[in-house]
Amino acid sequence: MKLLKLPKLPALGAPAGGGFFAGVYLQGNTLRKLFVASEEGELVDQAYHSSFARIAGALSLEDGLANTRAMAKAGSVLAQKMLELRIGGHKDWCLGARDQAYTAWKNLKFNTAGAALLKKKGGGAFADAVYWTSTQSAATDVFAWVQYFLTGYQYHWHKDHRHRGRAVRSEPI
Repeated sequence: MKLLKLPKLPALGAPAGGGFFAGVYLQGNTLRKLFVASEEGELVDQAYHSSFARIAGALSLEDGLANTRAMAKAGSVLAQKMLELRIGGHKDWCLGARDQAYTAWKNLKFNTAGAALLKKKGGGAFADAVYWTSTQSAATDVFAWVQYFLTGYQYHWHKDHRHRGRAVRSEPI
């Protein structure tokens, strides 16, 4: 069995990638580093979309950028705002997909050391609130998935409800 050697990674919550390091996740066959934006990349009181129609291309569990682009093309104001963000010298910010949102919760909210470093280094804490993911429900067109940052639960909610969204970006390892 061949061992995978990873490069040295920043500490969880440390400044990196134009934001703050949130961990590693698998997208397809590629390991990727996930970064969350500072609080300037957090949008509050936002609907996923004003329409309950299915959005073609917004079902990925791992690729928030592809989902966000599909959402924006379908007229989502939240997605359009995410794609307009220019933070830390990067312009590929998006609304995280389900796996990305869970990785951020696990490493920067549930993990108290990661959460403390994020706050100490200027990233701001995640609120004990519901955050949209960019992944819409595959079963029912009127719903999209959310990540609850108090408990870690993920569930789906009507697309016209208003919640928070926090920008993320990723890079291959």
